[in-house]
Amino acid sequence: MARSWIISLALMVPLLGLTPAAAQESLPDPVRIGIEGAYPPFNFVDTNGEVQGFDVDIMNAICAAEKIRCEFVIQDWDGIIPGLQVGKYDVIIGLGITEERKKAVDFTDKYWATGNRFVGRKDKEWDYTPEGLDGVVIGVQGGAWQEAYVKAELPQSVMRSYQTLEQAYLDMEAGRVDLVFSDTVLLFDFLNSDRGKDYEFKGPEYDDPKYFGTGVGMGIRKGENLLRDTISSGIRKVRESGEYKKINEKYFPFDIYGE
Repeated sequence: MARSWIISLALMVPLLGLTPAAAQESLPDPVRIGIEGAYPPFNFVDTNGEVQGFDVDIMNAICAAEKIRCEFVIQDWDGIIPGLQVGKYDVIIGLGITEERKKAVDFTDKYWATGNRFVGRKDKEWDYTPEGLDGVVIGVQGGAWQEAYVKAELPQSVMRSYQTLEQAYLDMEAGRVDLVFSDTVLLFDFLNSDRGKDYEFKGPEYDDPKYFGTGVGMGIRKGENLLRDTISSGIRKVRESGEYKKINEKYFPFDIYGE
């Protein structure tokens, strides 16, 4: 009788979700964070070669809340998902949550969300329709969701993709680009700088989830559920403790978490 009971319990283990793979799953130590390092104020490299910014402060707070060790690995954005998939790092920070990207990676909860805008010279104006932007040169960051939007919805425009937004800004200042299209909060940082005094937001805010997703989260390799859930738990703890608000106010004069 006892033997039959033990056998029955063993057969129930898979039904309870206690598979050998789940039992063996553990967090990497340290957890390596893939980060661009060229997306101020979210992330940038300081004069000492250290990565800094909103993303870094948030990630450090998450790691402290979950009592895990984390280190940052700098990676160009156009190779950010392939780098995750080959094991160069364990987490991508600052990845827009879209249905297309969900085919390649799993996502944590979001940790910020914002709309998308154009920025251009104050003394120039356009009709912000596909026809009105015919021939207008639009700068975007390569691999970002704004690139996909312009390619699909504004085919009559001339799109130029750049490795970093800074390169797009430089070409706009030099007159080689008419508009730069990016996240509202990133463009706000440019507009508030000395070099942004002759520029302003242009056109409406764009937030079509087909292109711009449902916020920005952390990308995790498919199936690494423990890591995904741990980071999501850390995001919630940092929000609930008030630490998120402190970090937000350090970089932005408005709440970037969204609804």
